[in-house]
Amino acid sequence: MLAIALFFGKETKPFFKENPFVTVVAVIIILVAIYFLVRYSLDRRIKMVINKEGIWTPKKGLLVWSNVQYYYFEEIQTDNATVSLLKIKLLKPSKEVKIDIAFFNKSERDIEDAIKDNSGDYNIIALKVTY
Repeated sequence: MLAIALFFGKETKPFFKENPFVTVVAVIIILVAIYFLVRYSLDRRIKMVINKEGIWTPKKGLLVWSNVQYYYFEEIQTDNATVSLLKIKLLKPSKEVKIDIAFFNKSERDIEDAIKDNSGDYNIIALKVTY
């Protein structure tokens, strides 16, 4: 609706008629926004598997429980959006892995419960970040 009002409103119609370059740029921005909205909201591919072996994602592969020291959730606020991350500290190599969970259809609580239920005797530490 906003896009229609932007192009066909009484106040803006003369502006876009006189500035074809701006019109093309505005149309491209709107189409790109619609593409990403549809792509991420309708994406049904498996994004993460938590099972008795560890945590698997298409980008990170399998992170086995014996190599996980701790994990925590972090939300990063930007001007345009909020990024939700699951951060996992690995033992070897000693590094922190970031998994973007913003478009997952599971809550942080669901993910935390799955980690507790599947990590067995590995005593994976759940850090709580407070600000």
